[in-house]
Amino acid sequence: MNTYFYLDDEMKQQGPCSVDELRRIGIRPGTKVWTASMADWTDAGEVEELAAALFAGTPPPVAPPVVPPAPVQSETQTVVIPPKPDSWLAWSIISAILCCLPLSIPAIVYASKVDGLWHDRRYDDAIRTARSAKQWTIASMIVAGAGWILYVFLIALGMGMGMFQSMSAM
Repeated sequence: MNTYFYLDDEMKQQGPCSVDELRRIGIRPGTKVWTASMADWTDAGEVEELAAALFAGTPPPVAPPVVPPAPVQSETQTVVIPPKPDSWLAWSIISAILCCLPLSIPAIVYASKVDGLWHDRRYDDAIRTARSAKQWTIASMIVAGAGWILYVFLIALGMGMGMFQSMSAM
């Protein structure tokens, strides 16, 4: 009878052991064993001497019970998609044309981001960005409107002063 070395559950070499010692240890058919007459480590169930002495009449291993997957409790979630906000892009471009370029630039930048965020399904970010675009556009329009009113007032004032001087010269 040969003596065998075997690899334990932590893959550490143990032995040498006789066949009786291997029986007491309780090696399984898949345990790797080696003896001097072997070229490489082999499963114990494939070694004729061990298979006959240790595993003869041993029933095949019992397959683990098949546990059916737990039922998935899926509740239908209703995703409420808010209406797409106005990007204010056209209005921010108009305010840039009317003269208030410094305030129109952030309005145009925010307005151009709205559609991309919406298509990425980042609805809250799209709404928040549209709100910022609206605020910048309105501020730009107010400054542009005030500038045009001031311009018209100064033109009228200048024309009035010119008429006043021409009348006083007579």
